[in-house]
Amino acid sequence: MRVRASGSFRRYQLDPKALEGGARRLRDDAAGLEKRLQSNRFRSIDHAGSEMNSIGWCRADGTTPRGFVAEDHWLGKVLGVALRIDQKKLPAGALRVRRMEAEAAERREAGERIAPARRREIVEKLETELMARVVPATALFALYWEPERARLLLNTTADGPNVAFRVLFRETFDAAPEPLPTAALAAQLLGAKEAKRVAEVAPAIFVDGGVVAVPESPAFLGAEFLLWLWHQCETAGGKFELDPAGEVGVAFDALLELGGAEGGGRVTVRGDTPTRAAEAGSALLAGKLPQKARLVLARGDRNYHVTLSAASLDLEAIKIEAEAEEITDENLRAGDEQRAGWLFELCDLVDGLFAAFLELRLSADFDAEVLPGMRDWIVARVRARARGAAAGR
Repeated sequence: MRVRASGSFRRYQLDPKALEGGARRLRDDAAGLEKRLQSNRFRSIDHAGSEMNSIGWCRADGTTPRGFVAEDHWLGKVLGVALRIDQKKLPAGALRVRRMEAEAAERREAGERIAPARRREIVEKLETELMARVVPATALFALYWEPERARLLLNTTADGPNVAFRVLFRETFDAAPEPLPTAALAAQLLGAKEAKRVAEVAPAIFVDGGVVAVPESPAFLGAEFLLWLWHQCETAGGKFELDPAGEVGVAFDALLELGGAEGGGRVTVRGDTPTRAAEAGSALLAGKLPQKARLVLARGDRNYHVTLSAASLDLEAIKIEAEAEEITDENLRAGDEQRAGWLFELCDLVDGLFAAFLELRLSADFDAEVLPGMRDWIVARVRARARGAAAGR
């Protein structure tokens, strides 16, 4: 299986107790895994005579094997398998036009009005004939599963495929993967006791005298997290010490989107240094918070480019700059294992940064020191740029 360490991924968590026998059983019971995949393998609908969908497990190239081999799908501690979704649907207008043609030809021959029952017969016959000639639309998605830590990555953030995936996974493994929007991720990182405190946290007001219009949900913490990263990058150099990752560098790059409540409008800034743009500072001063940002996370010799949305912290538009192993026929699997590991390392880095913010956010220091400092920073950076613009006239 070839692993691409790029694209967009929705993150899922699985209850470790949900899988019968646990992760070790899944790894050791090759026959059981093969049976599960085989029972929900992809089945072709190329010759189907009606509109329908088909979803199932397959190889990375989209083909379905006669029988799955468990070892082919293990990449070290990561289980990789592909998901194929075919959708067979008539092109818009195809049936209507041909029905009209068929009815016109029949009226010319019979010279009389076509009865409703006969119209239905014509439609059914045409639909069957046309559907047999339609080639289904095919979509392939990679799933990477780290059973020991009950984490899954599906390489699409589109809602349709993710809904289909959750149904298929539940039917295959008798366990339900749960997506990790910001609120759920916060609860997972903090544990049950601290998660109750998160539910009681009110949105911070970062502009003196202002009101920030945000959803009444812990999801607002995603926007505050991105703002905190921005503040740290500009005031402390963007260096973070995470356990156990060590030093991680953070920089904003290419995209920054700011907004507030639904209908409040958004400001999108693009470029090499979007946080330095005047419109970004003005949006902050108006009470808007980052809703989406393109980040570069640096650890050792690896740079992870990723776009994070405040509401979900899904890993979007990933690009990894790292020294990969030289690919030969002998080490294809080693390269796949390495790239799969990079994807989960990126998860760890995002989680580590978010956990550091949450710890600070729930501390007494946040309201006493951090929040006032961020307010001063917002005002000072806007005034400094205003003075610079005036001096340049």
